[in-house]
Amino acid sequence: MAIFAIGLQGEHEDLYRWVFRIGQTLNQIISDYSENKDIVIVEWSGAGEEDERIRFWEDEIKDGIELIRLENILRFKDWK
Repeated sequence: MAIFAIGLQGEHEDLYRWVFRIGQTLNQIISDYSENKDIVIVEWSGAGEEDERIRFWEDEIKDGIELIRLENILRFKDWK
């Protein structure tokens, strides 16, 4: 089983703010529950250099994440 984290923007920002208000970011919550899980991050390909983004996500969540970068993340369909 994999956990998918997608950046929250627009109408979903309220959910992110709610999670933050309870003392943890969404990334922290995913990190807390990721010990025996594969983590797949789907993000926009224009977010920076791939090596830099992998380091960012590994610092945020855990080492060994899988990073999928797409021009349009709404086209992601490879749910495991």
